[in-house]
Amino acid sequence: VLLLLLAITSILLSFPSVQTKLGKSVTNYLQKDFDVDINVEKVDLSFLGNVQLKNVLIKNHYSDTLIYVNNLTTSIFSYKNLINNKMEFGQISFDNFVLNIKTYKGEKDDALTIFVDKFDDGKNYNQPSGFLLTATNLKLNEGYVEIVDENSPNDKTLFFKNISGDTKRFKIDGPNVSTVIKNLSFTENNGVNVTSFSSDFIYTKSFMKFKNTQIVTETSSVFADIDFLYNREDFSDFNNKVFIDSNVSKAIVSLVDLKKFYNEFGTDDVLYFTTNIKGNLNNFTTHNLQLKSDKEAIINGTLNFRNVFNLEYGFSMEGDLTNLTSDYNHLKGLLPDVLGKVLPSSFQKLGRFTISGYTYVTENLINANVTTKTDLGTTISDLELTDISNIDEASYIGHVKIIDFELGEIIGDSLVGKLSMEADIEGEGFTLENMNTSVRGDVSKHQYKNYTYSNITLNGVVKNKHFNGAMEVNDDNIKLNFNGLADFSSDVYTFDFKTIVDYCDLKTLNLFKRDSISNIKGDIDIKVNGNTFDDL
Repeated sequence: VLLLLLAITSILLSFPSVQTKLGKSVTNYLQKDFDVDINVEKVDLSFLGNVQLKNVLIKNHYSDTLIYVNNLTTSIFSYKNLINNKMEFGQISFDNFVLNIKTYKGEKDDALTIFVDKFDDGKNYNQPSGFLLTATNLKLNEGYVEIVDENSPNDKTLFFKNISGDTKRFKIDGPNVSTVIKNLSFTENNGVNVTSFSSDFIYTKSFMKFKNTQIVTETSSVFADIDFLYNREDFSDFNNKVFIDSNVSKAIVSLVDLKKFYNEFGTDDVLYFTTNIKGNLNNFTTHNLQLKSDKEAIINGTLNFRNVFNLEYGFSMEGDLTNLTSDYNHLKGLLPDVLGKVLPSSFQKLGRFTISGYTYVTENLINANVTTKTDLGTTISDLELTDISNIDEASYIGHVKIIDFELGEIIGDSLVGKLSMEADIEGEGFTLENMNTSVRGDVSKHQYKNYTYSNITLNGVVKNKHFNGAMEVNDDNIKLNFNGLADFSSDVYTFDFKTIVDYCDLKTLNLFKRDSISNIKGDIDIKVNGNTFDDL
């Protein structure tokens, strides 16, 4: 008798008219109790098998498609709950579904938020709600999600396609959604293929949480906890108002993936880092960033970025660096179009360098109070640079201290050795050919022809390998006051100056070694050409 009843029931449920009626029953329940525009074309039941809701369509408040599911499959036991107005399911499968999250012009809330509001009974989010839908498992296949904001017509449409995977413990309680996402795969609008996305997800009207999140692509992987905090109206200006608190416990990110989001990146490196990111997308800070790369670059410190996603309002980066280690070629490869504009070409000669301190960078300005240790020596600088669109000709003002710097390597003169000095500088240009800089300071070490000069005071202008100004020298083997021009721009040097020489031992200075004694003393007003006393 039982088998006969089941057979008769199966036959009845296979009739299209019965399936359509059941579909209307589901539709009427949702429309009557929650005032939502939803339509289920038919319900297909198979003997002791699954229930399929065919062509499920939910419209938004403009009667446009909000959600469409070609096939929604669940078990017959779950469906029994459904016809008793208990939306508690076992496994549900969505095949070929679409979700359109659209914010219409002049509105603050998107269509999905307005739809979810219909299930809000005003109770506290952690209390029982008037609407409850649960599923032990939710399987997704070939899904598409699109997010559009008509109030930001210049923004790129955000979409996720080819969504497949499953979630567990899916729950909609009033306006709140929670689930455990397992191995979701999709392609996002920048062309990044996410092969596995897992997270413990919670959504409410005031926050979203992605705990224990893992994002894996073919070349990258990120492990993080991510929180989004907001007032509901903040979504109309997501980049500036939604607060993000993300703890990245482990990240392996290929520049191949980053370039798809920000075209200024190069492609030939992989970054390994941990950090805590706080702020909104147009004003966020990477706290305690610990980064290294396959190319042996290191970045440790705290960085703040502004207007990354709205460059028209002026990009800036502020950094408190404990260690930035790299070299010129790597940094240009990392951000070829951006850093290529703000790294002087003379940096190529520095080799590998390490920077620590404070820096502030915009499109037109750099403020830097940093210590830079390089293969050629150390500098401690407090500078402001402007007009940096062509960095080799940028203007600057500030204070600089140079310690044991291999000046001869920079200027290409084998007779020149190390330089140590401290000075106030103001001028423009970073190459000797286009430098025009006033210098006022003290030189504690200057090596020339294997002699180390000390106790030199400068006050003059360095321009195109010329020095024009005053100099006082109180070295043990040369004591003089100099006022005039020294021109090192050609192979044969030119001097035009007035000087009072109290004492000068040319032999000890390695300037004139033919005789055992070569001393000069007196007042001199002279114009000379030559590099040695033999070719004056």
